[in-house]
Amino acid sequence: MLVLCSTLNGRNYRHALHAAAAVEILHNFSLIHDDIMDNDDMRRGRETIHKKWNPNIAILSGDFLAAAAYKALSQCPKDVLPYVSNIFADGFIELCEGQALDKEFETQTTVSEKDYMNMIRQKTAVLFGAATRIGGIIGGVSPKQEKALRDFGLHFGLAFQIQDDLLDIISDENTFGKNIGSDLIEKKKTYLSILASRSEQGRGLLDTFSPEHPETRHRQLLTEFIDFLDSSGIRKQTQRRIDSHFKSALKNLNGFKNTPAKNRLLEITHQAWHRSY
Repeated sequence: MLVLCSTLNGRNYRHALHAAAAVEILHNFSLIHDDIMDNDDMRRGRETIHKKWNPNIAILSGDFLAAAAYKALSQCPKDVLPYVSNIFADGFIELCEGQALDKEFETQTTVSEKDYMNMIRQKTAVLFGAATRIGGIIGGVSPKQEKALRDFGLHFGLAFQIQDDLLDIISDENTFGKNIGSDLIEKKKTYLSILASRSEQGRGLLDTFSPEHPETRHRQLLTEFIDFLDSSGIRKQTQRRIDSHFKSALKNLNGFKNTPAKNRLLEITHQAWHRSY
């Protein structure tokens, strides 16, 4: 997405490759540390680093990637390097703050929808927004276009994370590439769990999930929770929120000329909108 945003005004994509590498490396750093904190055994269909080796190796691997991300970023075009470095650093800080909130929410009985949206904005959406914004800056967009690209990324990220919450429950484990229902076991506050907690039945179902249960019991509880999401209308309500943010993301691309890069961004957004993993 960063590379595509850098070519919207006709610039050569090669100027953005180091920044794109930096964002991708930073993203993978966050996943390694995230898997440790969430006790996840699988990532993209493979064993997580801390599971395959140990937490110390995983922590060091993440630290190495964080340094590698900044090294890649340092090779950006010099005329924009100070500006994009600040955006990158701010995104990194917000990502950490968002993850801290995510962990803090696990021990809280109630979390408001507003607090949840702020948490996923920091934890997920800001990195998308930084990527699309940095790409635009390297590509020489106007200040107005820079804001539009940032907002495109932010809305894309918000939709992507809420959708991830939903897929964690309804997707197939082999397709999704990680443990299904892990958010419920870890007592994570997701868009669905916040809506479910508003009813007595929903709170009761959420309380039944535990890491102590055998796999067969976990599957049974997951089926019961999915049935509740459907009967209560929460699944449809969640999908409407996902749709709203994807539509807002697309709207922010309206001011750009129709080019192969813009068409590809539209295509990526629609692919993400209808993903099953």
